[in-house]
Amino acid sequence: MANHKKRVTKVCEHCHKNFETGGRAGRSKQRFCSRRCSAILKNKHGILGRKFNNGYTYIADSKHPHANRGYVAEHRLVAEKMLGRTLTPRDQIHHLDGNKANNDPRNLLILDRASHRQLHEYMSSEYQREHFGTMQEEYTAT
Repeated sequence: MANHKKRVTKVCEHCHKNFETGGRAGRSKQRFCSRRCSAILKNKHGILGRKFNNGYTYIADSKHPHANRGYVAEHRLVAEKMLGRTLTPRDQIHHLDGNKANNDPRNLLILDRASHRQLHEYMSSEYQREHFGTMQEEYTAT
C-alpha cells in the first residue's frame, strides 16, 4: 500500500527555521518546528509558556541569557524591567511579603547573595525572639 502522506517543508513561525511536516496531501496545520517554539510564541499571546514550581512562576523565554531549560523566573523578569538591565546570576530577589507568587514590583527587593542571606538570618532571629523569647527569659519564668 502506498504512503499518501506528502512531506512538506515549512518555516517555523517563531525561530524561522525550515522543518518538514507530513499530512494528508501536504496540508498539515503544523506551524512550529518544536513544542518549545510553539510554547514561546504562544506565551507572547498569554496562552502557553508558563509553569509553576515550588511556589514560583516561570515564563518561557529561551533567548534570555540566564534561561534554565528555556524558562526564566517571573520575579527576575519583573526586576530586570524595573532596573532596565539584565540581572546577573549573583543578584537575588526577595519577596517582601513572603509570597513567591506575588511579583508586583513593589513587593520585590533586589539583593546580592550575602545581603539576602543576612536578611533571612535577621528575620529568623526576630521571629524566634518575638514568638519564643530568649532562652534566659524561658528559664527565669519557671
